[in-house]
Amino acid sequence: MDEQVRAQVEQLHATPLMGVVAATGGGSQAIGWLLGVPGASRTVIEVLVPYSEGALRELIGHTPEKNVSPGTARRMAEAAYKRARKFG
Repeated sequence: MDEQVRAQVEQLHATPLMGVVAATGGGSQAIGWLLGVPGASRTVIEVLVPYSEGALRELIGHTPEKNVSPGTARRMAEAAYKRARKFG
């Protein structure tokens, strides 16, 4: 892991913030970064990787026109936020 990435993840883990991570495709690399630095259990409530069409549909509530789009990313973030509120 790049030292700059590691330093940013360490800073994140040092805050009182907690959240649910929803990522797919290339964004899933961030999951490894978050969990690969000590302190992740203070930051990460849950990780979701809705890789198949059905899993993504279940997460956001419908089949998106495009899997990779700002709208789909926003809906994934909203779903992750709702889960964080439920469990956090």
